[in-house]
Amino acid sequence: MTPRAQKRPPTPFQRSVVAVLLTLVAPGVGHIALSSFVRGAIWIAGNIVLLAILGTPSVQGGVLIAMLVALRVAALGDLWLIGALDGFKNGRGEGSR
Repeated sequence: MTPRAQKRPPTPFQRSVVAVLLTLVAPGVGHIALSSFVRGAIWIAGNIVLLAILGTPSVQGGVLIAMLVALRVAALGDLWLIGALDGFKNGRGEGSR
């Protein structure tokens, strides 16, 4: 019998790529994947409110698409900020959240 292969945990780069892809699908989910639960919940709640407001029949399709794209870009920027702050904390020896 061969020894069972041990699974290595994902690298920080791999976790970041997964978080970005999840954020593109739904802002907030990538934050939760990076263990930033409160920030992720705020993004998800904001996304739901925005969809409720913009989902009314009086809003034109182009406006809805533009707002959703803007929300995803903002969420990606927020993920970048989380990564930058974590890098700063790790550089100072404080560890991550």
